Amino acid sequence: MEATATAPQTMTSPAARTTATVARARSRKAASRKKLA
Repeated sequence: MEATATAPQTMTSPAARTTATVARARSRKAASRKKLA
């Protein structure tokens, strides 16, 4: 997740965008779990 944020090359690739999106989704789910807990 940190690697994609620091590397501009990966941001242009669709695979990197998908990975970033998944990472964001996971972080959102984790945040919601913390709120419920």
